[in-house]
Amino acid sequence: MRPTLLLAIILLLMLGSFSSRASAQSSLGVPPGSPIYNDLAHFRALGFWRGSLELLPMTRGEICRAVEEIAAREKELDGGDARRLKRLQRACEGVGAPSRLERLAEAFAQEATDARQDNPRSHWELSAGLQFFGGLAG
Repeated sequence: MRPTLLLAIILLLMLGSFSSRASAQSSLGVPPGSPIYNDLAHFRALGFWRGSLELLPMTRGEICRAVEEIAAREKELDGGDARRLKRLQRACEGVGAPSRLERLAEAFAQEATDARQDNPRSHWELSAGLQFFGGLAG
């Protein structure tokens, strides 16, 4: 078996254990004293966001959804409000983004596709290994 295929199998197996990182990151609570809530309250008072700040802490995912709602009306914001929005958007950077491991798995997926065309036996070995270790083969 080619070393790259073996590496692809290992990465795909590891992906199952690390793929929840982005979702775990978006489920982290933002502390109630964070200035993010002041910004959300400001946009709520202006009518740019219809959410509630009654149940704190909010998760980063909830805050980022609120920021998306506000950003949809970005053209209506003045200079100070646009700066507030940019600050909120910076707080949401990386939430839900693919992890480094997921990007590596995508890079090796193409190589595995090329190997499948070159050597059907390698494809069978990869598929059998993935099915055995978690039903990941397609």
